[in-house]
Amino acid sequence: MPSHGNLFFISQVGTSKALASRLHSLLASCGIYLDLADTRSCEPEDLSKEYLVVTIASTWWDEGKLPENVADGSWKSLLTLG
Repeated sequence: MPSHGNLFFISQVGTSKALASRLHSLLASCGIYLDLADTRSCEPEDLSKEYLVVTIASTWWDEGKLPENVADGSWKSLLTLG
């Protein structure tokens, strides 16, 4: 089945990955098919080519440090609300 979008997760200890995996399964059971991917496997610049992008990220990181794949700044703009 062709992809209709991507469900990305940004995970330091596995919480976001587990949530994204559960959401991925739930959506698939409803006929909504997304590719599940770790943010470390793609470049943010490529997201404009996608039909739909859903990102699951934890709201807290140990000691306030962002995960390595977010700390470089390329994903911060996608995670900032407002």
